[in-house]
Amino acid sequence: MKKVAIGAIVGSALAFSMMTGLSNVDLSSLAIIDLPEVYRVEFNGGVKVHSARSQKLISVLRCAGENDVVIIDISTFGGHVVEMLRILDAIELTKAKVVANVSGYAMSAGVPLALSADEVNIGPNSILLVHLAQRSYGILDLDNPMQKHVIDILDKYVSKFMTKEEITNLVDGEDVYISGAQLRIRLDAGGAEGNDGMTVRKAANIKLIEV
Repeated sequence: MKKVAIGAIVGSALAFSMMTGLSNVDLSSLAIIDLPEVYRVEFNGGVKVHSARSQKLISVLRCAGENDVVIIDISTFGGHVVEMLRILDAIELTKAKVVANVSGYAMSAGVPLALSADEVNIGPNSILLVHLAQRSYGILDLDNPMQKHVIDILDKYVSKFMTKEEITNLVDGEDVYISGAQLRIRLDAGGAEGNDGMTVRKAANIKLIEV
């Protein structure tokens, strides 16, 4: 956040006082305002635990102020659930506006990261891959507390623009692919078939990039 004096730059005022011989220039009336900062962070590759990529993003989110904007350019094949949770917390707790641009793909853990932003821009040829599989933990176990938590997160961000069949496949452990173009059709229609047209309320932050 940059701080700037309104009406005059302090240095200019001091210089003026020296040139004119006036030593009683009152600078106390100069107001100080905060100018918004725009931070842009590239998040390409995997969501790895305590990686430099994740740490940079989390640090920016924590430091950004309420008038700032954090733009995240996302192209990720996903990664570790724990690191996804750390970044989701940082996105949720930041005072700044968060904008996510998905170009290419957002897969697995990358999907909640993208869709949790205040504004999401997805290219028509980009791909979202949604699934519950955690290869590092072996087979899908719906009784696993971590899996249940992941299901809750996915329900929050993606269930309202997925069909009932896709949700069933998801719970059965299958991968569900949705392109940006398909997502546009669903959003324009007000929701996925059989999902009660709830998309607009749950996914009002998602925009499809015009080409």
